[in-house]
Amino acid sequence: MYLTRGIVDQDDKLHSMCGIFPVKARMEKKLASLGYRQVRLRRPGFFGPKDTVLRGHEFHYSTVDEMGGDIERLYMLEKGGAEGYCHKNTLGSYINLHFGFNPATVTALVDFVKGKK
Repeated sequence: MYLTRGIVDQDDKLHSMCGIFPVKARMEKKLASLGYRQVRLRRPGFFGPKDTVLRGHEFHYSTVDEMGGDIERLYMLEKGGAEGYCHKNTLGSYINLHFGFNPATVTALVDFVKGKK
């Protein structure tokens, strides 16, 4: 949400944010997303080689507008669709990743930051 153009509250007022991603987040009156998620990397990058599996969860009272097709999706969702929005070296996601499932992803992230890729 912080990486979007802004957050629209329930009174339809826009609160400006970073603007890295060309969409708005919207606060909902009820729970919009809840549950465990599993994703698979579409390409090598931040968290390791292509097809690396990551797990996490979602618990949100908000939604994000449809992301434009020019924004890359880093991973495929287990139940279909793509997420993990990338712009340069910035990753935005509604999934709160849990690295304990696959500790190698932490090493991959550190290596990526160090430029070891």
